[in-house]
Amino acid sequence: MSIRQIVAICMTYAAAITVVHAQSADFACPKAGTVEQRAVSSTTYNGPSPSDPTICMITNRLGKPEQRLYNLFPLSDINNNASALAPMKAGLSDILSGRKTSVTFPSTLSNGYIEKDTWTFVRKEPLQVGNKTFNTLVLDREITADPRGRSGFHGHYIMWIDPAAGLWLKSELTDASGNTNMYPQSSRVRTVTP
Repeated sequence: MSIRQIVAICMTYAAAITVVHAQSADFACPKAGTVEQRAVSSTTYNGPSPSDPTICMITNRLGKPEQRLYNLFPLSDINNNASALAPMKAGLSDILSGRKTSVTFPSTLSNGYIEKDTWTFVRKEPLQVGNKTFNTLVLDREITADPRGRSGFHGHYIMWIDPAAGLWLKSELTDASGNTNMYPQSSRVRTVTP
């Protein structure tokens, strides 16, 4: 086998590994028509983006269209680009697929601030929502706010997601310091209808 053939095989293998890591076979956006009801709001899902299966299309609680990376991070003209999305995609793909049990990455928010996100796998757990049981991953999420911002927020959440359904079903803010105004508090989905 020539050196050229060996290099070609190595390049093919490297490209395949990159594609595997870029895909998230374990996560799927909620199916179009799914409605999620929380205590004071509802969200209607419109399926994945035609250009990226990790970007979920929704109609938010205000009736406006929105895109969310992994149905979690709202996207805007500021953070919907390759350099902002790459570390977020890689980190969430690794934790949701089980390739890693802990990840840390910079999260570029829709307003341009960059927070530090650390995720740690806690356990798998069935979670009852209405009359349905979801197979969830329970994750610890630690957020450290961008030091350029004024909030000084640092907090821990315990979060429940069913990756196959693409739904973040429950979130508990367990510890926080700084200004929490811009950060979500504890929440839970009450019902999910197809």
